[in-house]
Amino acid sequence: MHDQVYLMCCVYMPGDTTYDNNKLQEYQSVLDEIDRLVIECDVHTVVLSGDWNTDFSRETSLFSKAYNAKGDFACALECKGEQIDYTFLSKASGSK
Repeated sequence: MHDQVYLMCCVYMPGDTTYDNNKLQEYQSVLDEIDRLVIECDVHTVVLSGDWNTDFSRETSLFSKAYNAKGDFACALECKGEQIDYTFLSKASGSK
């Protein structure tokens, strides 16, 4: 742990969307800020936590597409095959 720089971020992202580009821009700006901090501070290890408001495996989610496009972020927690209860389901868009 000596001589290593760690960045720990706890985020609260906007609600997931399949169509709202304004929310996507806000989401993307947070990802870009994390990238900026990693480069500026010469970070070795990043720990991301908080409420990401998405399921990264959702193919229709604009947030999942933006997150997965980064390529340098990886989920440490895999929930494949798990039953996930949602507290919200949009009847209009199907977003959970």
